[in-house]
Formats: sequence, structure tokens, C-alpha cells
Amino acid sequence: MNYSSAASSISSALKPIGQVISSINGLSFDAIWSGKAHDTLTKNLQTTVDKIKQQQSDITTYTNALEQLQQYKENKEKMDALRREFLNLNDEEDAAQKAQISSTITSLDTTNNELKNNIINSLKGISSVSTEFSVVNYTADESYGEFVVDLYDLLKLFQSGTLTKLSDASGGNDSLYDYYSEEEVNNKIKQIKQQYSGRDAAVNCALGVMQMAAQVGKKLDYDYGGGHVSETTLAHIASGVDCSSFVSWAINQGSNSTFNTMSTSGLINQGQKTSFEKAKKGDILVSSSHAIMVVDNDPTNQQFLVVEAEGENTGVVMQTKSYASLSGAYQARDLSSIYK
Repeated sequence: MNYSSAASSISSALKPIGQVISSINGLSFDAIWSGKAHDTLTKNLQTTVDKIKQQQSDITTYTNALEQLQQYKENKEKMDALRREFLNLNDEEDAAQKAQISSTITSLDTTNNELKNNIINSLKGISSVSTEFSVVNYTADESYGEFVVDLYDLLKLFQSGTLTKLSDASGGNDSLYDYYSEEEVNNKIKQIKQQYSGRDAAVNCALGVMQMAAQVGKKLDYDYGGGHVSETTLAHIASGVDCSSFVSWAINQGSNSTFNTMSTSGLINQGQKTSFEKAKKGDILVSSSHAIMVVDNDPTNQQFLVVEAEGENTGVVMQTKSYASLSGAYQARDLSSIYK
């Protein structure tokens, strides 16, 4: 989508309203129709005009934000292309070129952070805006590889309310294998692990299997105690697992050795405790009764993008979690020692 084109279309539609408002400005309703009997009517008319003026201002703010979002999108695409170019360069022979690319990426990233803040701040006064703008809050941590899915598109699917749990259709007897062959699901995970390692492999394997379910309108199922064997398998994930076995399986996909399936009481002691602000992609958020995997962290807005086997009613989901909603009950665990 080209946000500048959308902004231009909105601005064009707004012009006739602006012309009408200009012709009304300075007009006194009392001068046209006076008398105590009409005081309430004239007051309401003036209020209506004031509201239209405010709507005009809000629409102008919205179109300006669309223009900035288009620039943000283009800058992000440039950074992605530059990172791919950077990875193909030789450390010694192309050192100068790599330094120039790094400098350009840093400059573009700084500009995008400014654009993000401008967009968020300018839209705070508008009561209802398009959810398109939430994309600016979810740019993956640049220290790690790309995601196998479009985070924003997948998040929109989960937020839409259209996905149903696998068990909803047949009373809990179906699995991902009813929609894909076991070989197709295995190959998906195999391909991800060939391309990614460590934290990237852990998160992308979780996202990959969730995306396969979403593509057929489903969410992976939650099954209390599901997958709690010494090592949760992909077959367990396909048919239903609980929060800790789902997280344990994902961690194992990026572990430098076999990571055995653990309950929350075991997961809460893994790695090192860290702050919410420093938690990275692939780290976990654990309480005494629940475990969540971090997909992306947004310290500026104090929130995470996470995946979790949430519960029997909702299944395995992707959603945002604010720091405030987790504070006190959850701790963040840095799993660097497991992924290295």
C-alpha cells in the first residue's frame, strides 16, 4: 500500500469541506435568525460547525501521518536492502563499503525513530485512527535476522478474531496434520533451522508453525499437560500443548544442545534474570504459572510482541503485552547461555 497516495486522495476529498467552512467562517447565526426562541438552535448550529472544523483538523493530521508512514516504510525497505548487501561483503576487502553502509543504516534508523514518535504523538488527539499505524511499533530488533513471516500481517490475523482453534471444529480430535501432511510441517521447520540459528531459529520456528495454522484459518490448540514428555516433538505442537511445553519446544529449536521440556517452575530458573527493557527476541517471560516467548521488544512504548499457548479458550496466540500488565508477576529470563 502506498500511504502517500491514500493521503492525497483524502486531501482531495477534504477540499470541498474546507471551502464550505471558509464560507461559514465569521458568519453569525444570530444575525440571520435572532430571537430567544431560537437561542438553542443557533447554539447547536455553531457547535456543529465547530465539530466539522475539528474533524477537518483531525483529517489533516491523519493525512500528514500517512505521508510520514510512507517515508518510514521506504526507509525500512532501504535498510533491509542495505543489510542484505552488507552480509554479502567481505570483512577485509570491503571494509570501507561496509562502514559506509553501516553509517547509512544508522542514519535511516534514527530518522525512522523520529518519524515513529512524530506519528504516535500527532495521532494521540484523534479518537479513532486506522490500525495501520500500529506497524510502526513493531520493527524487529536489528541485531537479529529477518522473520519468516510479516509480523504485522500475522498479528492482524490474530487480532481480527477470525481464527478458530483447531479443537473448535471437531471437539479436540483434529490437529495441524489434518490440513498439512506431516512431511510438509517437518519440512517447514527444517527449512527454518537451515536458515536461522539460536534466538532466530527459536522464534521463527514458533512463528512458522503458527503461520501454517493461520493460513487455514486456525490457531494451534492448547492442551493442558500436552507435550510434557522429556522432549516436546513437532507432533505434540501440531495436536496441542500447554504454555511451558510450547516455549520449551521453541527454545529447543535454537538451543546449542537438547533443551528438555520443562514446567514453568523449571523455566523460571533458566538463563539469567534480566529487565523487561533488555529482554530480547527469543527470551522468555515467566510467572509461577505461565510462560511466554518474546518475539519483539519495544522499550520506547513499554510493550512486547509475544507468542504463547495462552489457554483452553484461546489456544496458541500472537499478541502484545504491556510491561505494566506483566510487572510484579513475571520476570524476564535472558537465554543467551542456551542459544550460544
